[in-house]
Amino acid sequence: MSQDQQTECALAMMAPDIHHWVLRRLRLPRAACLAVEDSLPGFAAAMAGGLPVVTTTHAYTENQDFAGAHAVVSNLGEPAAPARSLGGQALAGTYVDLRQLRLWHRNAATKTLPRHAGKLAAD
Repeated sequence: MSQDQQTECALAMMAPDIHHWVLRRLRLPRAACLAVEDSLPGFAAAMAGGLPVVTTTHAYTENQDFAGAHAVVSNLGEPAAPARSLGGQALAGTYVDLRQLRLWHRNAATKTLPRHAGKLAAD
């Protein structure tokens, strides 16, 4: 893949279009959702789409800036490899489960999410 093609792919990944499309297809308002992303382009796209974002890091992203994320965790966690909170809302336990996601979502819903220029049919 050429440098230009790589740049195009990276820019497309940062656009919120896919998040808008999914919300329209599911007929959900932004307030009903919580994005989970593991890359800076995905995080940027979800933020641009006006969604609260939980970010998991890995070897390539552990030193990147996810400022504005609702929560940043080292991984989703499992018994032999517990997750660690790295920023934003704290992790209540040692792993991310449905209970944790619901807690984060409830906390995100109490914050005012930024409005963005692109209005969704589901909003």
